[in-house]
Amino acid sequence: MKTSISPEHIWRLMKNNAAQNAKQLKVVFLLVPILYGLHVLFGGMEGLRNVSESILTYIGIVSVLTPFGLYKNLFHPIKGTGYGMLPASQEEKYLSSFAICVLALPLALILLAWILSLIGAALTGASSVILDLPGLFWSNRTVADEWNFGFFASFYWKIVAMQSIAFWGIYFFKTRKAGKTILTFCCVCLGLATLLSISACSFSANYYYDGLRIYMKDVSRHFTIVTSIFFDILVPVGLWTWAYLKMKRQQF
Repeated sequence: MKTSISPEHIWRLMKNNAAQNAKQLKVVFLLVPILYGLHVLFGGMEGLRNVSESILTYIGIVSVLTPFGLYKNLFHPIKGTGYGMLPASQEEKYLSSFAICVLALPLALILLAWILSLIGAALTGASSVILDLPGLFWSNRTVADEWNFGFFASFYWKIVAMQSIAFWGIYFFKTRKAGKTILTFCCVCLGLATLLSISACSFSANYYYDGLRIYMKDVSRHFTIVTSIFFDILVPVGLWTWAYLKMKRQQF
């Protein structure tokens, strides 16, 4: 079994996967100019100004869900044998899927949307329709009026952070990856909501029982910062790591 990591092997795996899913990827990328054209056709100049929001929403949804289509047969006991027998190490296969899902796909879609916005600006002379490319990779929004997470609060990081759930699912489940991942996600969200509700009720009861003056603004501020760090940074990194460890246990 190969254990080394070769950029050439990773690149070949990426090309092989792209070739196998060429039709699906063509549809994904063709829908971007189609959405752009529909906004211009039915909305005119106003539609051109508002198209960026629709395009970015589409990019976010596609980036999150496409991994299920690209790797639906990964580790499948029957359909996944061909991929498992490719002459590459487990690490190379993991890195190739990571490069496609986390880097290549969302970055290519964002670049395509930016190019289309440049074309729209060139044809209309309205520079306001140009997509703010740097703004998609860096956010100046502060959390709790204090912390600026910069890149980790950007549009790009938000979509790959959400995508990490799907990325974990394609490695954790062997069959029906999308359905099982979505069901697991819903169960986790329900569990967290229940836990937070119980904690809030308990906190409120103690507050009124003890009659203490608690500065809820400070509590809320610290809670927002902690949850932002946890869900925006720790959870995606943790899921990528979990997926890697799950991959290591598989036999190719």
